[in-house]
Amino acid sequence: MENKELFVDGKPNLMHCPFCGKPVEIHGGPEEWSPTFYDPDSGGDPYYVDCNCGLHFSIGCREIEEVIKAWNHRHELARLSNLLEQVAEEIENLHGRETEVSEKIRQLI
Repeated sequence: MENKELFVDGKPNLMHCPFCGKPVEIHGGPEEWSPTFYDPDSGGDPYYVDCNCGLHFSIGCREIEEVIKAWNHRHELARLSNLLEQVAEEIENLHGRETEVSEKIRQLI
């Protein structure tokens, strides 16, 4: 999801909850803020992601793009993506050497 659009039809493009698989919502920021006695001029709370399963995710950031990127980053997906790129490189390196590779396999058997 790293390279996908951050917004689709003007709404944040968020991956589903990694725990329950349901859609999540993003809250906070200046859109949901109003001045109070204790916070008359900050301009808003940090954005956060909530799910009905009880998950609450925040990086304490007021930049919605950064929160979307952080939420959509999945370490395991990134690791698998890198692994697939390595496998694709190896396959490309072997392309055209099928006979040589087949012969080495036959020798090992």
